[in-house]
Amino acid sequence: MNPFKKKGKPIKPTAPYMPAVRVAIDEKDFVRALQIIQEAAVEYYGRIAKAEANIPVNDVALVIKLHRHIANELERADPVAAEYVKAMEPIDLPPIEYQTIQPAKKTK
Repeated sequence: MNPFKKKGKPIKPTAPYMPAVRVAIDEKDFVRALQIIQEAAVEYYGRIAKAEANIPVNDVALVIKLHRHIANELERADPVAAEYVKAMEPIDLPPIEYQTIQPAKKTK
């Protein structure tokens, strides 16, 4: 049993983006492939941002370390995905505005 699993309404799954990206690339429609990748980035970032909305600024380094660890483990577990990651390295994703909460000031 997953101790981190929250009870309640499950997250609605989306159709995977990569099959559509591969089709667009096979059709040499690189503009469409980039558009799909950017749409996916916006959607997935939205999900991650909600989950991390209340992370204190003092813990941001820990969150960065965790994201890098997750990425490394996903690539290790799925070598095919790792190859796609390498292929997508030249692609620029849209900028992200990330807000953190400042630590509360102690009052006397």
